Amino acid sequence: MRVHELAKELGVESKEVLASLETLGYEARTASSTVPDEAVPRIRAAGGKVKPGAAKPKAPAVEEAPRARPAPVVARPAPAPAPSHPSREAETSRGRPRPAGARTAPAPAAVVAA
Repeated sequence: MRVHELAKELGVESKEVLASLETLGYEARTASSTVPDEAVPRIRAAGGKVKPGAAKPKAPAVEEAPRARPAPVVARPAPAPAPSHPSREAETSRGRPRPAGARTAPAPAAVVAA
């Protein structure tokens, strides 16, 4: 629920609801800010004007569950190294086998600077 919606419902200005939220310990900056669900009933009960000193309700104590141990790290063999250059006779540049009797293009000639 937005601050301006709650203010309209209670018949007060948004500034008063914002001040009430600040009193309760919640951060809200504008009328379009969202009002936390746990603060809505308290602000409604107070008519939009919470008295100073009304503290933010404490969250119920929840016992933390014991954490699971991390799984052991298993060493895996390294993948086989790829050949430095595939045979031009065996495969095309796209990895498909060459047809029988197909010729390969000659290697490009080296350019010599004059």
